[in-house]
Amino acid sequence: MDASAVKLLVQLGTYGPLGIFAAFMAILFFLERKRVKELTDKVIELSQAHIKITADHEKAYEALERAFDKAIDVVVEKNHG
Repeated sequence: MDASAVKLLVQLGTYGPLGIFAAFMAILFFLERKRVKELTDKVIELSQAHIKITADHEKAYEALERAFDKAIDVVVEKNHG
């Protein structure tokens, strides 16, 4: 622990166990807040990658659909024409 944190705990000690507990909870809150932000950033990054992959996947299916439509048109024309 750095000196300022120790000094703060000593000062809070004058308020008794409740002061130390409050300080401890505040520290945990800020540490968890940082972790949650990191997790949120990762979820956003993953979501953006998923959206890009889905869009690319849809483009591939559209191209495949067009190719099948052309093939069906050729088969229909040969049978009826």
